[in-house]
Amino acid sequence: MDDIWFRMPPGFVDVDVAELEDWGTRVLTELPSLFGDAAQCTERMRETQALLGVLSCLGDQGTMHAAFGVHTNADSDVCLSLLTFTDIDTGSPNPTVAAAHCALRMAADGMGELRTKNLVALPCARPAVLATYHLGEPPEQLLQAAGLSTAGRAVFQARLSIARPQGSRMVVVDLTTTELSLADEYTDILLGIGHTVSFVDPQPEELPARPSRLLDVLL
Repeated sequence: MDDIWFRMPPGFVDVDVAELEDWGTRVLTELPSLFGDAAQCTERMRETQALLGVLSCLGDQGTMHAAFGVHTNADSDVCLSLLTFTDIDTGSPNPTVAAAHCALRMAADGMGELRTKNLVALPCARPAVLATYHLGEPPEQLLQAAGLSTAGRAVFQARLSIARPQGSRMVVVDLTTTELSLADEYTDILLGIGHTVSFVDPQPEELPARPSRLLDVLL
């Protein structure tokens, strides 16, 4: 499987999926210090628990990388998001068709309302499709996994599916948030990340110069 490189924008904190439980405990412990308003703190804690619950279900689904986003909106309110990179084998010999299938899969499965869909050109020069969704409230099973007893919230998700250079595998990048009013801004963030994706090391180590036997003879 080809390696992948990408650049994380400011405001994202890497998550070790293998140590998610300990990481989540630390986040939930430190999160209240970010809020002065008790009601807002309670609401953000619920959102964080829900995102952690979603993330806990991804470990066995090919998730390669995950990060939590913490940003502020125009009113200085804290906005939370979840970024994931997932590797999927589509079995399709056509990379463009495979990318479209991965990007539009949630609409086909009835999991969300498709807002937009577009072919996008990325510097990595691989077929890529961007789709955005409004997802409904999580099912009861997922709410229980997230430790939530109250009703969930609808979320916005932007999904970028990028074909790998070899074979039928796709890299699917999802950015999910409960901030529906900031859908365009989060879509721009995802596209920005997509423009940094590379399947070739952008900073390869300089290899030592190979000795020249001819030069040795001349010396």
